[in-house]
This record gives sequence, structure tokens and C-alpha cells, in this order.
Amino acid sequence: MTDKELKKLNKRELLELLAAMREEIDALRVENEALRRTIAGGEGDLLSATAMRVKKLYEERFGADTPAKPETEGAKE
Repeated sequence: MTDKELKKLNKRELLELLAAMREEIDALRVENEALRRTIAGGEGDLLSATAMRVKKLYEERFGADTPAKPETEGAKE
């Protein structure tokens, strides 16, 4: 999303974007903590359980068949 497109969003759209970003940050924090525990000698099962929770959160938010893809539109300027 370009800066111009971002500036055109209304308050509701900005709040939805912020909420989606918050959910992604929370999921990444959970994954990060699981990886830290695994590296520190934690159980491998913890990583699997955490990955499943992250996947479930993603599916609830974005739908089960929505692939994760980076936003490249507007990156070439």
C-alpha cells in the first residue's frame, strides 16, 4: 500500500488495518517466544503447538485458503 493510498483511508479502515497489524504482532510474539524456548533447549512439541495456534489465528482472521503473500505493490517507486 502506498502512502497516497494510506492517506485516503477513512477512520474505520485505518482502525481495521491497525487491528489486523496488532493481531499479526501478537502472533509473531507468540512464535518468537516459542522459538526462543526451542533454541534454549525447550521441547520441540511447544514449537509445533505454537505454530498450530498461529496458523489458527491467521485462518480466523484471513480465511483458511488465503495464502500469505508480501505486499509488493507500490514498492517500486
